[in-house]
Amino acid sequence: AHCDVLVVGAGPAGLAAALWAGRTGARVILADEGMEPGGALLGNGQTIDGAPGLDWVAKIVAELRKSKNVTLLPRTTVTGYYDHNALTMLQRVADHRLEPEPHQPRQRLWQVRAKQVVLASGALERPLVLANNDRPGVMMAGAAQSYLNRYGVRPGQRAVLLTNNDSAYPVALDLARAGVEVAALVELRPVAPLGWLSALDDAGIEVMADRAVTAVEGRRAVTAVGIGKLNAGGDGVVGGMLGDRGRRVACDLLCLSGGWTPSLHLLSQSGAKLSWNGELGCFLPGAAGQAVRACGAAKGDFGLRECLMGGAEAGNGA
Repeated sequence: AHCDVLVVGAGPAGLAAALWAGRTGARVILADEGMEPGGALLGNGQTIDGAPGLDWVAKIVAELRKSKNVTLLPRTTVTGYYDHNALTMLQRVADHRLEPEPHQPRQRLWQVRAKQVVLASGALERPLVLANNDRPGVMMAGAAQSYLNRYGVRPGQRAVLLTNNDSAYPVALDLARAGVEVAALVELRPVAPLGWLSALDDAGIEVMADRAVTAVEGRRAVTAVGIGKLNAGGDGVVGGMLGDRGRRVACDLLCLSGGWTPSLHLLSQSGAKLSWNGELGCFLPGAAGQAVRACGAAKGDFGLRECLMGGAEAGNGA
């Protein structure tokens, strides 16, 4: 296949990019590895213009499907980025069907030559490492939020969250709204963000700043966690494992959020350089070697507003 713009990822940034690229009359292919578009909006319950984010997704997808110059490819993983903007994609055509249609392939390999590529490949949530963190009931904060908002499943009855960034705070509120008792949100930073601190205080959720979860109790499931106060250097706990100010908190769910790492595997394959951002603690896109640009969380713009604006700019520019 040949196209003017190949958009990788159908989250909020990718949808905005495909929309604005398509409106210029460009031939657009939008590929996403998931079975339905929406990306992070499928699980985080955010709103756009006062309405559920998935309403916005449905509206944009409807417009894209009506556009004769736009091709939507769900269940399609972009697997490689080669010279001269040549990319390969694996489409799972009928793997999800018990009885495929006659003469229908289960999978299809695409070889695409694109004039421009927009990478809206999102970001991966980083874990926080601690003793016994392989116990059932320990999961990423984003995973717990997806269980709630996408699948309608409560991942536990009593939760503790450990974070070093702001993204765990809305997860705590979502858990509380779903009927999960949130015993505490443990914040590694010296001071919790005031806006979120006020919201959690209104919800009756305790925030413990300048502290860390040091260990998980339980063998076949989480039964409790130990929480200790960080030392002056922030690289250990005062007084040992639990510390002289340590606490034991009973829970069956521990949610971890260590920040986000942009998913830039394809960008690296394209020959682009990456640059380290110490403030975010991750690599961000640097100088491009081909006609490619990143947007949204893949560019380090983790806010929804920034994703939408960056995606529109990238799509229109491409």
